Amino acid sequence: MELQSLNTPAALIDVERMTRNIERMQHRLNALGVSFRPHVKTTKCNQVVQAQVDAGARGITVSTLKEAEQFFASGVLD
Repeated sequence: MELQSLNTPAALIDVERMTRNIERMQHRLNALGVSFRPHVKTTKCNQVVQAQVDAGARGITVSTLKEAEQFFASGVLD
């Protein structure tokens, strides 16, 4: 896919780096005994949120009812 063919706005994510960052953050919070609820205002991306939940996030934090509805519909219940 060519960069010029992307519809904008578009999120371009280095998945390996994102995964390492999520794992590192979750590992640190686990060591501290902290339940993590990442704020998803920036990403608004089901795949990123699912990666955070899969890594151990207890739930998510949203800014709007619309965001809550979107993520609830995709399976995030907390």
